Amino acid sequence: MESMKQKFFRAAVPLVMLAVSAALSVFVYRLPQPVREPLPVLMYHHMVPDGQDCNDMTVTPGKFRSDLETVLAMGYTPVLPQELAAGDALPEKPILITFDDGYRSNYDLVYPILQEYGVKACISIIVLMPDLPTDNFCTWGQLREMTASGLVEIGSHSYRLHN
Repeated sequence: MESMKQKFFRAAVPLVMLAVSAALSVFVYRLPQPVREPLPVLMYHHMVPDGQDCNDMTVTPGKFRSDLETVLAMGYTPVLPQELAAGDALPEKPILITFDDGYRSNYDLVYPILQEYGVKACISIIVLMPDLPTDNFCTWGQLREMTASGLVEIGSHSYRLHN
């Protein structure tokens, strides 16, 4: 014959499980739903003049313009990392456009296109390069000018590592 204690546990265990399930359901229900889809990112490196051969790390102004026109026609709005970090509301379809390494072409070829289209991009520089006597990377003055426009945010790719 079943003892009173066994009868109690047989009735109590399902009730406790039901209460725990109900509590967990309320907790899960209160978790925030994902706000939006993952943020698309277009990443570029070096830009070469139209007509010049490209490799996996280069793009021409014509191809970049074509990419921008496609992205804008699809309703995307380029944003900067600082806008993401601020936590404020983003456009309906945000996209991040980035350039790695801080090549001089980012100033000579990319920046005028950003101005032409009024779009934003992040340039992640190799921080040592503007201090070296080379003409293949942006100078601090060029980086300050692009940042002051509000269209470009400068980030750190690395201090001296290129790959």
